[in-house]
Amino acid sequence: MGCIKGLLNILIYLINIVFLIVGILLIVLGSIMISNLTSLTAVDQLSNSNSIPICVLVLGGFIFIVSFFGCCGVWRQSLCLTTTYAAMMFILFVLQLVMTCWIAVNGKDFLNDMSKLVTNVWNENTPANDYPMGALELTFDCCGNTSYNNYLQMNQPVPGTCCGFSNRQQACPASIYEFREGCNQKFTDFWDDNNDLILWSGLGICIFELIVFIVASLLANCMRNKNSICGILLIIFGSLMVSEIKDFSSVDQTFTANSVAIIILVLGCLIFLVSFIGCCGAIRENAFALTTYSIIMLGLFLCQISLIIYVWINHVQIRQSLDQMVQTIWDQRKSDGLLMDTLQKSLKCCGLFKFSDYGSVYPASCCDSPTNGSCSLTSVMFKPGCKSAVDSLWDTNANIIKYAGLGSQQLSKMDCGTSTVKYILYIFNTIVSLIGIMGIVFGVLILQSVGTIEVNGQTGFPPQAALPILMITLCSVVVFISFLGCCGAIRESVCMMMSYAVCLLVLLILQLAIIVLLFTNKEKFDVAMGEVIDKVWASPEAREAGVFDAIQKSLHCCGSSGASDYVSLSFLNDGLPSSCCDGSCANPLNIYGGCRSKFVDFMSGSSEKAKYVGLGLIVVELVGFIFACCLANNVRNYKRRNGY
Repeated sequence: MGCIKGLLNILIYLINIVFLIVGILLIVLGSIMISNLTSLTAVDQLSNSNSIPICVLVLGGFIFIVSFFGCCGVWRQSLCLTTTYAAMMFILFVLQLVMTCWIAVNGKDFLNDMSKLVTNVWNENTPANDYPMGALELTFDCCGNTSYNNYLQMNQPVPGTCCGFSNRQQACPASIYEFREGCNQKFTDFWDDNNDLILWSGLGICIFELIVFIVASLLANCMRNKNSICGILLIIFGSLMVSEIKDFSSVDQTFTANSVAIIILVLGCLIFLVSFIGCCGAIRENAFALTTYSIIMLGLFLCQISLIIYVWINHVQIRQSLDQMVQTIWDQRKSDGLLMDTLQKSLKCCGLFKFSDYGSVYPASCCDSPTNGSCSLTSVMFKPGCKSAVDSLWDTNANIIKYAGLGSQQLSKMDCGTSTVKYILYIFNTIVSLIGIMGIVFGVLILQSVGTIEVNGQTGFPPQAALPILMITLCSVVVFISFLGCCGAIRESVCMMMSYAVCLLVLLILQLAIIVLLFTNKEKFDVAMGEVIDKVWASPEAREAGVFDAIQKSLHCCGSSGASDYVSLSFLNDGLPSSCCDGSCANPLNIYGGCRSKFVDFMSGSSEKAKYVGLGLIVVELVGFIFACCLANNVRNYKRRNGY
């Protein structure tokens, strides 16, 4: 029991530190969102648009206070404080889950309301109302309701606010406003991005809050139950699946598609309710309740196995049923085109197999910005057919069902002794080592694709090799530290364990900082990568030394922005260099594109992959850090007791 209590103390303390950080991040996020809307306060219709950032601010402040309260309860070892904290976390979890589900289900309706709101502002854009549209145009770098043509159609000059000038009367050059989107699209995109951010961060926080509630309850009673997490995850997943197909209820074949999502919803609710009964039985230490709970969990386990086997065996049949459903919707489009329009809007597709199924006239539902009730060829030519889009959706959901179900199966209970923690830590370090090795292999493959360059007789790596080299170095450190952790766990060395935990914590913080920077500064990162090529191109010494020629060979590109860059070079007398072309430069089709865009695309793609590899490492490293602290504490206490 002492090990369990010590482990729970460490868990709840560390989780509350994470929640303190999350609360601060939510406060910062809400402040940024409000700052983006401060210039819109003069518009009465936009007052509701402040509600979400205000809710985010209040939620962040509340999480911060409750987490601080929980830290004090654990630190003081107060049963009253810890129990009260658990109750507050459960209330917060329920409220946040309701808000997150509402955003998931009603996100499209909210975006439609935001679109109507901008239209209302445009209709009231008069001198009597002090031109409220100008506030939107300055804040979101947009022009007009749908485009700058709205002003021209009304025989009005394009105002200065469309070019970012605070003075509306200032002349706005066409070279600026012609490239600005309409405020309706920009405003809805802003809320769409924020809704997604709030949705996924809310889901993550809900899971954390549920874990904290369970751990706090266990800490107060020294018992364990984790099944509620699986229940809530299945409820959320089922809700998202139902929301994706709720608009097709009039199609008979949809029953099969709905049945899986409804089963997941029911299963999730059942797991959550049964787990709640288990928690109550554990708290009351009632043998009858716990025995009943165990029997129900056995039946639930068998039901989950049946569901997983059903999805696994009937995967193809369910997919065929979905294909038949799409075919039926397509056949009924002339009598009821609403279903096909809804399908195309929801899945971003066009036609049954491809856009050409419509002939030469494409409906408005095939694109985001239709013109005169139809879409242009360029806006639909890259969209998939709805049949393949539905197949892709089902394949993704089926895999999630199978593997989430396998993950929710319950293992037999084990005594939480030092040996258990030791082997868990050993397993986690093995996983970290494998992930680190995979990262090294991935970095080596990227480095191999980049290749080497030769400048003045010396061989080296081009600028785009910086990211894979950094990745290889970081993953090598991860593997080395994990190896030390394995040795410390097997030898039960307190010194090695604590050193390992500290190294892991430092590494975790550094990785988290890098990933946050990559997530929040993507545009700045792309600009910085573009400036690398610009600086090399602007340097005559670098060009004459063959550096840029080596970059062109490595990236298969030509010039900074294109082959036209060489026209202005006075020393170029023999045409384009051979590195600019795939074969003979006499054929214009063999000339490569600009190096700047290729370098930015390469680095951006590599950073995207590095972010998710890093997130996987962080999760496993955090678990390893917790178990390392727990094992070191147990070994220290064991040696201290043996010394008496």
